[in-house]
Amino acid sequence: MDQRLEQIDLGRYEQLWLGGDMCSETTKERETLDYLDRLFSIGEPTTLWALGNHDYRNGNMDWVREKTGRDLHYLADFGGMKVLVTNTSYKEFECEAKEDQFRMIQRTCDTLRNASHLILMAHMLTWTDTEVEMDAKETANADKAWWPYTCEARTQFQRKIYPLLQQVQERGIQVVVISGDLGIKAKSYQYQSSDGIWFLGSGINNSFEKDPLKRAQLPPDRLLYLEYNPLDSSLVWDFPILNELL
Repeated sequence: MDQRLEQIDLGRYEQLWLGGDMCSETTKERETLDYLDRLFSIGEPTTLWALGNHDYRNGNMDWVREKTGRDLHYLADFGGMKVLVTNTSYKEFECEAKEDQFRMIQRTCDTLRNASHLILMAHMLTWTDTEVEMDAKETANADKAWWPYTCEARTQFQRKIYPLLQQVQERGIQVVVISGDLGIKAKSYQYQSSDGIWFLGSGINNSFEKDPLKRAQLPPDRLLYLEYNPLDSSLVWDFPILNELL
């Protein structure tokens, strides 16, 4: 964990959305989850957590379910805003969980009518092949467009998920895709597709550079700040520099 996050007054924010890879070995020891819970209140319904590969690779997912009180993927309902919190770290053999997640996405997209926004949260950038112009491959820590959403072949984001999101966008519901696996090559990312869907990403990584002189030369780490106004159903965002929030 980047210790600068401990210095931010997180109580000023109504919600906390975690993009994954919270620690290098998040689920290796129970104490790490206790620490995350003290810092981010991961069991609160206003804290959303899209699990990353570093959160997932040690297993012990029952500890995560116990601390959060939720499954590893879920739909969060905030009135006019619906948030699909997805898990792009499921292993290739976890077919039942991946299929259940896909059905959740499909069911939500098929039935959603009364909402202003649909947010799809994920850790990995599975969407980098969506449009050539988005140039996201050079942004992601790792290009994961190959990742299949089910155990069947050819179920990548572009083929299986994006058409569902396009249907929602066509109904006049703004779709936003947010990912957290950034920070090494780029600190922030935003792109609007030709059909109006927004793709956002942010990540922090500078604390891994131990040499203070080299660290000072790196681009500043940024967070993603979103502000939703339910009165006019508007959603705006920016990417504040982390150090300026301390």
